[in-house]
Amino acid sequence: LIACLFLDERPKAGTALTQALASAGLVCPLIVQARGGALMGFLLMILAALSAALGNIVIKSAGRVEMISVAVWMSLAPLIPLALLSRYFESGMAVVERIQAVTPETWAAVAYSAVLSTVAAYAIWGRLLVRYTTGQVAPFFLFVPVFGFGLSTVILKEQPSALQLSGSALIIFGLLISVLGRARHV
Repeated sequence: LIACLFLDERPKAGTALTQALASAGLVCPLIVQARGGALMGFLLMILAALSAALGNIVIKSAGRVEMISVAVWMSLAPLIPLALLSRYFESGMAVVERIQAVTPETWAAVAYSAVLSTVAAYAIWGRLLVRYTTGQVAPFFLFVPVFGFGLSTVILKEQPSALQLSGSALIIFGLLISVLGRARHV
């Protein structure tokens, strides 16, 4: 929807149903957050989605640039504000002590997050956004909460709620209709 406003892209016929299904799927985990009293978490999820959408617009508007460089710079940009926030909320020595107490598993998770899920994934994502319309690529961003629930179930042994499972099913169903519908028109 944001691409329609900023990039003058028009949605294809039939996308209303897939957008409605996927949106309903996204609302389910948001309801879980809001019910749990985590209003701030709910608001942060909304802001994260808006931020991702605006980031997609910026990447799409950049055109054909070296996406790995863009991804690296996007990763470096938050360092200063995050360091300042850490300095504000933590005392100086507490930060050093916490960094020294980090386990090898945590460093591995940080490396994975920094290299694979941030730089590599955004470089690939950026290339797709430049090559295809935003409407063709952006819906796959909806898999983020689905994979999040799945990984938290497998790795952390958390049990997703019925609402989270229903939301994931709606997202997957909406994306299947979208992809299969596009495949028929090719």
